[in-house]
Amino acid sequence: MRVVVPLVRTRDGRLLVSPHFGGATHYAIIEVDRGECKIVDMLEAPPGIGGRGRIVAPWAYQHGAHAAVAKEMGWGAYEAFTAIGVRVYHAESLDPCEAARAIAEGRAKPFTLEDVKESHRHRHNYGHHTHHDNS
Repeated sequence: MRVVVPLVRTRDGRLLVSPHFGGATHYAIIEVDRGECKIVDMLEAPPGIGGRGRIVAPWAYQHGAHAAVAKEMGWGAYEAFTAIGVRVYHAESLDPCEAARAIAEGRAKPFTLEDVKESHRHRHNYGHHTHHDNS
């Protein structure tokens, strides 16, 4: 099974699951086969703040991902993945391989529309959300 995982690089160079899908610095396609995992492809995050999910979703699907993992995810990314049949799951671990393995082994909880709303409330309440002025 192939899973797209949003990543951030720590100061010591390790890659961990990003706290928010759109805030990732990289996106990895991780393949899990009989409990073993390996990164089969990597995408550097597209420039800009919003809309990354709409770019990453088709890339992930083209590379064989049928699942995505996230700690938090916005509506645009969630909609982009679900529209093409890629299921989104909660990341319970910061370790990218463990997060992907949990999906492959059926231990991960599916991400829901309510989770997307909660993600938005959390980012808004903690000052991480930016409203765009279209005027």
